[in-house]
Amino acid sequence: MLDGTEIAALVVSKRSHLFRVGDVILVFNVVLFLAAMSALGVEPALYSILTYVTAARTLDFVIYGLEEFTAITIVSAQNPAIRDRITRELGRGVTVYKGYGGLSGAEQDILYCVVTRLEIGKVKTIVAALDASAFVVSHPLADVSGGTVKRAALH
Repeated sequence: MLDGTEIAALVVSKRSHLFRVGDVILVFNVVLFLAAMSALGVEPALYSILTYVTAARTLDFVIYGLEEFTAITIVSAQNPAIRDRITRELGRGVTVYKGYGGLSGAEQDILYCVVTRLEIGKVKTIVAALDASAFVVSHPLADVSGGTVKRAALH
């Protein structure tokens, strides 16, 4: 179901490549909350913001479920040990890319794995235990399918 805000955001985002739908809705709501703050006071406006954020997170949970997937890239001298523990302890697949340092020029293996939001801490703990100076980057994924991605049963 679309209301006026979403329709306006869709129109603006189609006409301007600078703004995405979510950005337009966010700007509209910021203006709305500032107007509410000046008209109703700070406390009701803060409750409105809290309600809006709670509703958005609940909607994300309903649409995407508990398993929000995250991609983790790891650059470390201890890649074989890290890869072994992730595959053995978490049951996750790990892809190994061949790369080289942009500054050093040294050849380096780069690990890439996809985990659930609940497993991010486990991966970071494994990496920190084996190589405290490892370079770790994580970013959320919109969709994941295939490979060794496991999904929890919905019961």
